[in-house]
Amino acid sequence: MNGWKGKILRIDLSSGKIKTTPTSDYIEHYLGGRGIGARIMWEETGADTDPLGPENLIVFSTGPLTGTTVPGSGRTDVTGKSPLTQLRGRTNFGGYWAPELKYAGYDHLVISGRAEKPVYIAIDNDRVAIKSAEGLWGKTVYETQELIRKELADPEAKSVCIGPGGENLIPYASVVTELGDAGGRTGMGAICGSKNLKAVAVRGTTGVNIADPEGFLEYSKEIYMLVRNDPSNQKRVSGMKSMLSSNKTYMLIYGNYEEPTWQTGLDEMQGKIDRFVADHWIKHVGCFNCPRRCMDLINAPGIGYDVVMCTPYKAFSTMVWNTDPALLWEAVRFCNNYGMDTLEAGGAIAYLMHLYHLGLVTQADTDGLDLNECNRDVLMTLLEKTVRREGVGELLAGGTVGMEKALGEEAAKYAIHTKGMFPHGYQMHQNPGASLLQAVGHKSGDPFPMCSSGVEVRYDLAPEKAMNDAIAIFGDADIAKPDSYDPKKVDAAVKSEYLKRIPDMIGVCTYTYGCGEGAYNEEVACNLLELATGKPYSVPKLNECIERVMNIERAYEIREGMDRRHDTLPRRFFEEPLKDGKYKGLAIDRVQFEGMKDRYYDLHGWDVKTGIPMPAKLESLGLNDLIATMEKKLATSMENMEAA
Repeated sequence: MNGWKGKILRIDLSSGKIKTTPTSDYIEHYLGGRGIGARIMWEETGADTDPLGPENLIVFSTGPLTGTTVPGSGRTDVTGKSPLTQLRGRTNFGGYWAPELKYAGYDHLVISGRAEKPVYIAIDNDRVAIKSAEGLWGKTVYETQELIRKELADPEAKSVCIGPGGENLIPYASVVTELGDAGGRTGMGAICGSKNLKAVAVRGTTGVNIADPEGFLEYSKEIYMLVRNDPSNQKRVSGMKSMLSSNKTYMLIYGNYEEPTWQTGLDEMQGKIDRFVADHWIKHVGCFNCPRRCMDLINAPGIGYDVVMCTPYKAFSTMVWNTDPALLWEAVRFCNNYGMDTLEAGGAIAYLMHLYHLGLVTQADTDGLDLNECNRDVLMTLLEKTVRREGVGELLAGGTVGMEKALGEEAAKYAIHTKGMFPHGYQMHQNPGASLLQAVGHKSGDPFPMCSSGVEVRYDLAPEKAMNDAIAIFGDADIAKPDSYDPKKVDAAVKSEYLKRIPDMIGVCTYTYGCGEGAYNEEVACNLLELATGKPYSVPKLNECIERVMNIERAYEIREGMDRRHDTLPRRFFEEPLKDGKYKGLAIDRVQFEGMKDRYYDLHGWDVKTGIPMPAKLESLGLNDLIATMEKKLATSMENMEAA
């Protein structure tokens, strides 16, 4: 095959059986990456699947362009039923692991069952083995990778692994490869831990066949230069420094969404970060075949090396009232090395601090820690207790949704999560379009909503550019303007969903995909697919594949018990107006927001009252095998709503 390798590697850890099945069964309708992962999850798990049971799967997926000369073609999509949300979980990571899996001869890796003792999987082209990991259990992520390379006597082996967070079944445990390339969201590391799976090490040497090698290479060069020369690349500074620019867009959050501003903290932090970066920042680094280089490589003495992009910086600075960049770096590196999602861990600590400020928890509940001030003793003790599930760490290990259930009705009023996940860490009140996507989107680890454009969320930083981008991408400048419930924002939100799934399905990086003047778009994706695979692709054909995947993802979550009632935001976003800043007094208008949801469901061909895919839509996409389940769920949902 061209583009695809043609094989799905399947390993059952309970029986030790290893086999392959053909990718060709899926590619026509689901393309690759996220798409095929979603279909496999629908077919092979169900509503009765225990996320931490042997019957759950973890699926590592590549796309037809993974491992090629296309910029940013090093992404791995991961899916399984989430231990955190109880819905379809999903995350995505970079580095070099996915190309290695393709070079070994596989498009996807599907792991089921549970080993009796800790193991890791070693893949060397067509040689696949399940090896003992008893000597690796308890080791950190970075220790594990080095020990595996030594055991395999191969310094080029690429491993994705879990740390103690996954071993201890933290429901937001991450899978990590290289130095800080983490698949953090939705607890895929806990699934591995439940299977006694420490790591998957891969070495491949077969390459990827391309239908038109010369044409594909020339097209890749064009895209490479567009990305490389994009102004956002030329002017980039450290992510730790640029993090503070979110305050200029009124998007940075403070504590557990307690305040819209924190000027004294920001003023203190600015000088400290400037000095920290000057002393310890080394360079920008990136993943396989990426000219964008969007991550910071930093080495702080006494803490160590790590690689970090944007979001973790927020999790352990303003969200936990911390102005010390060295402590921020230590907390981020700890989570990466021990295998915990930085955003969920930071959100849980922020929630606990908020409750402490309100007097709803006391030092008796925090193992004697005074949470009125964030210092090293407080933050690092909380993280260390969390990864060990010790004392107050057992509470924090549940994430915000687990803490909400454990702490009672009064504390639950202050919980911030959407369908069980802490949001992306930005203020949403003034951005109804992004808020809509945060509410209706399946909580499976997508990056920040509308990341394909960022037009609304970056308006206050660069209004003219935001409006020009809105015209170029969505055909209307008004879509970029905050504090507007314009119906066209719903249309833009739906298009953003389509744009987001393209890179996830073809196997390239979202951030590279969204970079450059026309570096990637639907037409470019189709051209690349044709050159790589030799199969004809058109924008309508590509969009049909995307729509099919969107519907099967939605159907999976409906099967798990979700409907329109769950497509919402934390109630504080509706009930607590912003206290300060440019958007002082603003809260999300519930009536207008529900009107946006009506239009959103209608555009998708889903039942407006329940948000459930309708039979006619499923039939038009060839998803007839989903219809009976959705009809049953539709009836049940209508009954529940009438009863309520």
